[in-house]
Amino acid sequence: MNGEYIFLLEEAFQKQQEEEQAARLAEKERIERERLEARKRREVQRITDERRREDERRRVQEGRGPRDEINGSEQYEGSPR
Repeated sequence: MNGEYIFLLEEAFQKQQEEEQAARLAEKERIERERLEARKRREVQRITDERRREDERRRVQEGRGPRDEINGSEQYEGSPR
């Protein structure tokens, strides 16, 4: 009986260790996933900012300022406002 009790304790301890290992692995994977998502968000933001700067530079070169657009449609010289 005593030997069976020790076996059950050892079995429970091993199961606990396996669960803890699985939890550590899951946490590590979650952290890696979050890191990659943050990296993607930063890259998308960088591309968006780059496009915005390029659009602004293009407008300045064409002689229009950033406020020359109304409701997404550009207003050119001579057109009614």
